Amino acid sequence: MSLLMDALKRAEEAKRLAAAGAQPAAPAAPAAPTELRLDPLDAPATTAGRSLPPLSQHLDSLLDPLVSLPVMSGDFGKV
Repeated sequence: MSLLMDALKRAEEAKRLAAAGAQPAAPAAPAAPTELRLDPLDAPATTAGRSLPPLSQHLDSLLDPLVSLPVMSGDFGKV
């Protein structure tokens, strides 16, 4: 409830300042860090002679149970 009241007070003050021809005071911005830095990641370790199975094999294993489900008929889009 207090968040709603705070928002209402800020809106009323902004409206009052706008009506008086003044710009509303900007809220204090949090202190920004002086420098942002992105460090590179280490190269991922590779396993010799080991690879993932083809994606199509995985998808087929997921879809097989769905194919056997009964199909419902009807107009589901009509109200």
